[in-house]
Order: sequence, then structure tokens, then C-alpha cells
Amino acid sequence: MRTDPALNLLLSQLQQCSGPTLVIADEQLDCAAIDAGRLDIQYISNRYDIADTLRRRGADVYFNDFDFTRFAAHGLRQVIYRISKEKPLVHHIISSAARLLADGGSLVLIGHKNEGLDSYRKKAAVLLGGSVTRTRTKKGYTALSIARGESQGSAPDDSAYTTPRLAVSTSAGTDFYSKPGVYGWQKIDRGSELLIEVFKQHLAQRPPQIPPSVLDLGCGYGFLSVMAAQLTDGRVVATDNNCAAITVCEKNFARYNIDGQVIADDCGAHIEERFDFVLCNPPFHQGFDTKSSLTDKFLQQAHAHTSDGGTVFFVVNEFIEIEARAASRFSQRQELARTNGFKVYRLGDACPQ
Repeated sequence: MRTDPALNLLLSQLQQCSGPTLVIADEQLDCAAIDAGRLDIQYISNRYDIADTLRRRGADVYFNDFDFTRFAAHGLRQVIYRISKEKPLVHHIISSAARLLADGGSLVLIGHKNEGLDSYRKKAAVLLGGSVTRTRTKKGYTALSIARGESQGSAPDDSAYTTPRLAVSTSAGTDFYSKPGVYGWQKIDRGSELLIEVFKQHLAQRPPQIPPSVLDLGCGYGFLSVMAAQLTDGRVVATDNNCAAITVCEKNFARYNIDGQVIADDCGAHIEERFDFVLCNPPFHQGFDTKSSLTDKFLQQAHAHTSDGGTVFFVVNEFIEIEARAASRFSQRQELARTNGFKVYRLGDACPQ
């Protein structure tokens, strides 16, 4: 038996389900544990790595920003969802389930009591109008099955989840499209702001002779990409695992007529090009959990995508031991700035792996 109680509950629900079923597969889902071969179960994910893994294992999976328009109204018996960290997304899934489920069909919400599960239960019960059954574990995790009844109530506020909007602006007036589903979607991340200031200083001291190529590894809505393009006039490639991020980053590239490309990928794993500069503000959370291994993954890919003589600019929370983690891949590691809980490192002269 696997140790993740939420995953165990989801696997149990999959074993019990019958008829057309849709599984919401976001970053919380360990898809390696799932029997992906059943023809009556479909998957939808906004994460490239999860969708790719499920597809390679034979699952019927859609990769998009939880766009359910391809699914017929009232055609599903179950929608199964290990709840996400972000409230607007959970509300979007709950609201969508009311259209997707047949009469008597059920929305199954799986999560921990400390993750807001009870609040989501109440909102889903109001909307769907049916009965609620519970399957509990000893560690505070619960699977809630909320049936679709004859009459539906009001939908929870999802902050217009599906709609990109100009939501962020720099002091200099550079506006950015963003939306719920992107990390820090309504703000300029302090770490990214520090990184671009350090990058600007580096360019002032060592201006490249020709416009350089830049990779934004883990681009989010594209703050680093847009700022780097304005600073260098070079070609910029942005990549992210999150479909919501790709959607709004593409809009920001078009808004500022950036020479480059936005690519959905798992930490740039399928990108073969190498770049003069790699800019990276890596995540260290995966859903509700902290994952220090994510830093190592981004360091590995930054190394793989740096050209000979190229430079990586990495910003992380100051508690992450970036110099030690980077030592096996980069011979030159220099801290350039530290403020407001973040630090920026310049990495270069890549060592052979």
C-alpha cells in the first residue's frame, strides 16, 4: 500500500467507478501509480509532464488549462479530483462538474481537512444539489462524493479562471497578461524582480557583441522573458510545465512582439537548443508540498541548455543551498545579490557530467 493517503483514496475511487469517468490530473497526482489502460476513464491535466506520462502509458488524456468545452454536457458518471492548492482552480472544477455530470453522477473531491476540503464540500453541495457521502482515512484525508441532484444552486467564485487579463504592471509601465492558475499571477515575484535587476547590471558591465539568445526556464506568465527581451533585443525562448502559464506567456510575447518562442515542456527536457543566457526562478513547491529536488532538476536542465561560455542566472530562497547543489555541474558559482529572503547566483563554466 502506498504511503500517500490522498493517492490511496483516489486509487480506491478509480477501482470502484463505473461508466464514463474524468480524472482531474494536476500536480498533486502521482500518475505513475495509476492503471491508465481503462477505456471508460479519461484524464485532463494542465501539467505537461503528467499529461505526457499518462499518454505514454496509454491513457486517453487532454493537455490544456482545464478547458472542458470538448466534453458533452451531462455525459459523465464521475469526475474525480484530488483538490489543488489554488482556490480559483478548485472553484472552476466544481463549477464545470455541474455541466459535465449526468443526473445522479458524482463529483469526488479528495483532500485533507487542512486544505479547505470542508469549505469546498459545502460549495459543491450547494451547486450540485445532491447527497454527500464520505470515505475517511486516519490521517485527516477524505474522499467526498457529491451527487448531482435535480436542481442546482449558485456556482462558487472562480475569479474568471478561464480569462487572461492585464493583471500585473511594473513601475515603468510594462503590463503583463496573467490569470488564475499561474503561480503569483497577480504580482511581480520579488525573486524575479531581483534576478532581472542583477541581469541588467551584468549586461551593463559586459554588453554582448551581438544580441544574445536567452532561455527563461520556468517562465510563468513571462516576466523574465519580456524584461530580458527589452534588455537584450535578442531571441528569447520561454518554457513552462503549466499550460496556464504558456497561455498567458504567449499573449505577452505577442503584446511586445518578442522574437522567440513559448514552449510547453517538462523543464525544457525536449528543447535541444543551447543559449547564451539561462534565467531561472525555479519553484520549490509542488502543490501543497515542498520539493527541494525541484531545484536540482532545474539546475540540471540549466546546465544542459547553456552554450559554451554561456551564463546562468539563478534566483532562489535564501535557505536553499544553491552553491552546494550547483557544484557538480558548474565550476564557477558566484553570489551576486541577497535581499528580501532571496539570493541570485551566477553560474558558468559548466563541468562535464
